[in-house]
Amino acid sequence: MNLMNKIMRSLKPSADRRKYQHGNSGKCPPEDRRKYPRGLMDLPFEYWTQDNPHVRSGGIILDASEIGFRIHSIQNMDIGTQLKITVFYICGYELETFEVFSEIVWENADKNRKYLYGTKIIEAAERHHNILKSILRQNSVKAPVHEAAKDKLGKARSMTYR
Repeated sequence: MNLMNKIMRSLKPSADRRKYQHGNSGKCPPEDRRKYPRGLMDLPFEYWTQDNPHVRSGGIILDASEIGFRIHSIQNMDIGTQLKITVFYICGYELETFEVFSEIVWENADKNRKYLYGTKIIEAAERHHNILKSILRQNSVKAPVHEAAKDKLGKARSMTYR
């Protein structure tokens, strides 16, 4: 492979970046087909494990759904670890919290002691679960439908992505 091909390959966006670059590409982003769509957010939280309730750690919720969170932490934990999570959020001019019990279902770590975890909510009080739903509704922003994805009547049509 010659030098020019190597340079051109390095300039091509990776598959991960490509799926988010839909602004000027002429294609619409695929719809989120999850039963419980995820909402992007940056909410701080505090957690402790059932094994050691006196040691508390913190992290950031990167995105959430009604059934779980994707969290960032600097603490290494095993899949299956159960956590009690207290999430902090702004309500008007006050800092409010809600609590859930959750379990780690997947993990992803890098060399710099940054850990990503997927958690599923095991238990939450009905009031706290309603707060989570409210936060998700506030943070949900539907992507605008691209003009090419509209039918003759101006309604959004479903598209097949390959």
